[in-house]
Amino acid sequence: MIQAYEATPEPSILLAYGRSEFFDLLAIVLEGFGYRPLACAGLEQAEKHMQEGRPAAAIVDWTLEESKAICEMLQQPESCPVLVVFPDGISDLDELGQQSGAQAWERASEGPERMLEILRRITA
Repeated sequence: MIQAYEATPEPSILLAYGRSEFFDLLAIVLEGFGYRPLACAGLEQAEKHMQEGRPAAAIVDWTLEESKAICEMLQQPESCPVLVVFPDGISDLDELGQQSGAQAWERASEGPERMLEILRRITA
């Protein structure tokens, strides 16, 4: 006898980034682990995704021109946890991370697997 199970929706993750091989790879990794990446390249697209439904979390590329504005928008009530990804060479990582208002931050060089680990922690 075949049993039917109700499918659960994939949790969506807002990915705010410009042109980046790292974030392209991260999107593939997220899909492989059952997440639905919602890519955006700026504040307007991020706001549109938020209006369509609250994602489980957001990952923001700090090198994106509107990264600060996106982080501020995501700090509003009924928003979602945020992970900010910084480029290598940032010496004051913790200070910038705290200023971003994000729940977590990391250097891109730590790799997609580390971002997935942090994502799971901040959405638990």
